[in-house]
Amino acid sequence: MNEKKNTKTLSTELKKFLLFALLLFCLHSLLFSWGDSEDSTRSIGEVEGVKRKAVTKQDSKSAESMQQLVEKKGLLIPREPDTIPANTISRIIKDTPDHYLSSCIPTSQFLIVPQEADGTLLLHSLDPSGRRKYKGGDEIYVTYRDQNNDSISPTAIARIEDLQNGSYKLDFVKSRSPKIDHSQKLAGIGSVTIYLHYTCFAGHLDPPSKNTWNASGALNTKYTSINTLVAPPMRDVEMPKQLPELASYDNIYTVGNSLMGQQFYKKYDTRNEYPASRMPNFHVMGTFGSPLNTESVKKLVSSEFVDRFHARHEVDMNANNAIMVGSCVWDMMARDSKESNADPIQKDRKKGRWFEWNVHLETIRKKGRWFEWNDHLEAIEIWITSLRNKYPGWKIYWKGCTSIQIHAWKDQDFSMSGKSIVGVKSVGSVFYTSYIRSQQLDKLQKELLQKMEVPVMDLWDLSFDMAEFHRKGDTRHYENTFYDFSNDHIFGNNL
Repeated sequence: MNEKKNTKTLSTELKKFLLFALLLFCLHSLLFSWGDSEDSTRSIGEVEGVKRKAVTKQDSKSAESMQQLVEKKGLLIPREPDTIPANTISRIIKDTPDHYLSSCIPTSQFLIVPQEADGTLLLHSLDPSGRRKYKGGDEIYVTYRDQNNDSISPTAIARIEDLQNGSYKLDFVKSRSPKIDHSQKLAGIGSVTIYLHYTCFAGHLDPPSKNTWNASGALNTKYTSINTLVAPPMRDVEMPKQLPELASYDNIYTVGNSLMGQQFYKKYDTRNEYPASRMPNFHVMGTFGSPLNTESVKKLVSSEFVDRFHARHEVDMNANNAIMVGSCVWDMMARDSKESNADPIQKDRKKGRWFEWNVHLETIRKKGRWFEWNDHLEAIEIWITSLRNKYPGWKIYWKGCTSIQIHAWKDQDFSMSGKSIVGVKSVGSVFYTSYIRSQQLDKLQKELLQKMEVPVMDLWDLSFDMAEFHRKGDTRHYENTFYDFSNDHIFGNNL
């Protein structure tokens, strides 16, 4: 009888335990269901209860589970992995198994983790399944906007360091935009916006590596958090070096493309006419709409170019004159190397009028328009040396590169599937443009010009931090606000 009583008691206790376990399970499920119903883009340190993801192998390392990431008290942006990057890469690869992007694991989501000891933030890239990536190669642009900031400009912009392990260090600098009321008291909370330009190093590639692709690899996606994030650490940043002596010259003659024209003249004209100069002592020596290479530089140093300049101006050779030259954007738009530029293009008249027009545009594009890093630097040396020989005593200046931001071309998919000639031509011109490549070119140019003792009008960092002043639908040119602001500073407000 005691045995039966003990068995009954054990059965009762087991039922109680199972009932208690069931209640705990229900409560656990309810809590995680609530956690998933909340917006995952809330303040850093609040993200809890995010769905677990399977742990698999990636890049020869064990992928970090979502739970492990959440334990770091991070912030997911966007809440769920975005499908656009994977779909874009898939369309580009199509049926090409050996395609460069075949091994690409596209970034589809980001996790911001709390600041490091040095005050910077870490941004982890996640794959389409929400797992941690261990390879870098993303081109991203990140801004922070305070709740009290209602201007066109963000409150701060992140200087980004690719750690080459799937993570990016964010060092936020305060905006220097003239459109912000810098005396306004900040709320201390706001939102973060991440622009994903490229993934898998597609923004690093040089011509002609992408010429057979049906799209440039640009993703052009934008992710914004909710507007209640605690402000990241932000530091002040110095303005570019001033060149106030530019105001003292009798004449400064410029040679460059539309970026040069718009920087110093209120109206750019392809007929070499620039009415209403922003700077009264600036005049056009000539224009140059082509990549600068060891072939194209021959035109700039030719007697024909010099003769045209002197024919347009009554040049006083003994006056206090200077020359401002530069080249960057056309170099970044080039779709060929020297070797690929020499390849002939064959027309196939059987494919119809549209094909012939497309080939015609490609022919125009390819003629002499190629870029190679070392060759470009050699061309700069040739050009500067020639100018010094022709105009001894004249000071030579270099207008530095400005940043290229593809997110300024809103909603553009950057594919070659456009239905108009203009569309195809426009997309083709940005096939290789990325701020990473323009930043590298700017760095190499400045290193060379410092050795040649040529002062540089340094604009890259300032333009990078003021991307909101790109002209609408234009990845390269800026609005007058940027040109006037940067000129006023560089010239010391003396003009």
